[in-house]
Parts: sequence; C-alpha cells; structure tokens
Amino acid sequence: MKSQLLEPPTRITENIDLSGNYRISWPRPDPGPQRYLVAAFFCFWLCGWAFGWVSVGSQVVLGQASFGIVCWLAAWTAGGGVAIWQVWRMVQPSLPEAITLALDYLIYDPGRSWTPPSNYRGWGNTPIRRPWPGETDEIKEPIVVAKSRIKGFVLERVGERQRLRFDWGMLRIEVGANLTEPEREWLHGVVENWLHAKAKTNLDPIDSDFLM
Repeated sequence: MKSQLLEPPTRITENIDLSGNYRISWPRPDPGPQRYLVAAFFCFWLCGWAFGWVSVGSQVVLGQASFGIVCWLAAWTAGGGVAIWQVWRMVQPSLPEAITLALDYLIYDPGRSWTPPSNYRGWGNTPIRRPWPGETDEIKEPIVVAKSRIKGFVLERVGERQRLRFDWGMLRIEVGANLTEPEREWLHGVVENWLHAKAKTNLDPIDSDFLM
C-alpha cells in the first residue's frame, strides 16, 4: 500500500510495519536544550522541597504539628509531586507523530515531545501552537479509526496557517501541525489516495478509543 505519489519530503519516513501495513512518520517539534535547563531548575527546587518536606514531616510524625501545618504539608507534597512529574516528562525521549494505513482502518499516533510554555497558543509568536478548545481536539494516545468512519481528510486555511484534519465522531483531529505546507500537502495526497483506493468491506473493524 506504499504511496505511488512523489517521493516523501526529507523529514517524512515511510516503512512497512510487522503487520504489513504502510506507516508514515515524522518528528515532533524538538524542544532543544531548553527542556534540560528547565529540568535542572526543577531539580534544584526539589532539593529545597525535600528539605522542607522532611523538616515539617518529622513534626507531623512526632505529633508536634498543628492542623495548619498538616494542611501545608499536604499542599507541599502535591506541589513536589507535580514538579517530579514535570521533570520526568522533560527527560523522556521524543516519539514521532505517525499514521499507519491498513486495509480498512488507520492508526493515528500523536507521538510525544515536551512542549515549552512559549509554544502554547497565546504565548509568543511561534508556529507550533496548541489549538484553542473547540477548534481541534488534542489527542494524547494512539487511536484506531475504521475507514468507514472517515468522510475525508480536509486541507484548509485557518487564519494564516494551513491545517490538515479529519473528523472522528465528535472529535476533530489535526494531523501534522508541525509539518511545512509542502509536507502537509504530500501527506494529504497520500491519505486521500488511501481513503478512496478500495471499496470498504462489509465488515469494518471496530475502532477503539485508544490503542493499548
């Protein structure tokens, strides 16, 4: 089922997975060294957090803490947990965004990469931005979608940027937000060819909410 269109752009990789399905992938935005600097700051803050937690926690264990101190410790613990979770996210390797095209279904994998606050919509003037709620739905895990559930892939203009999307039930899913326009146009041609290449079978697989 490999694409019969022009060769893919440089950043896009084509391969055949273990099931014989055609897989297209491309890198997520690279957060660069910024994430390590932020992670280092969080680690420095966590050293002070741990000292405060042990100091106040020992008072709680000895029964010498007031109710206000106990509440403070609970909030302090939650704050530290959030910081640890953020550090874990920052040091995780990035995973590419990908679409796998099978005969009667596709698998869309949004990939994974740490997104700095400056890349969220409303912060700065960056080209990769999180969409406003209601514009498109943010998908965090791979999804399986039956071909019969897809009416088409829409390549459209939204303000000054180009967007490739498809609708799945009540969800509007954007694909390749960080691709360039030529890359996105190539991808649109590939998925449209796949969608209309063969007639749907009588029994479409049941699409799952998430791919485990």
